[in-house]
Amino acid sequence: MKTHLTVIGAVNIAFGVIGIFFGLICIIVLCGFLPIDFGDFPAQTIGSVVGTIIILFSIAFIIAGAGVMCEASWARILALILSAISIFFFPYGTAWGIYSIWVLVNSETVEIFSKETPEQPEPEKPAEEEEKEEEKEEEKEEEKEEEKSRGPSSYSQ
Repeated sequence: MKTHLTVIGAVNIAFGVIGIFFGLICIIVLCGFLPIDFGDFPAQTIGSVVGTIIILFSIAFIIAGAGVMCEASWARILALILSAISIFFFPYGTAWGIYSIWVLVNSETVEIFSKETPEQPEPEKPAEEEEKEEEKEEEKEEEKEEEKSRGPSSYSQ
């Protein structure tokens, strides 16, 4: 499954980069940076909105791809949402969305993403330090016993 996750991460990043490129082209062409006459059609408004939406989704794909490659728990959910949206973009988006959903809902994948980071084991202390700590604990116990044997304090107010 790790290979599938690497593929999903890399392809999501690639889709994101390509999407940013197309979003910028959409903004450039439809917003009037190139000398194309659309007549009364509100191309500038539509171009800027569509281009911005494409760029935002592309950034989400890049983030999801990087997160899936790092096995971040939030990335699986984001990638599932983006895969579900991709299904509507026939034919490549449909194939990609189905494959991504198949991998991301697989029980092995769920297990991989549900693992929390393992705690680091404490380094072992040298024997000398352990002996010193034991001696300090013994001294404290002896002091407590001495205080108990002295009885109640003669300083009563």
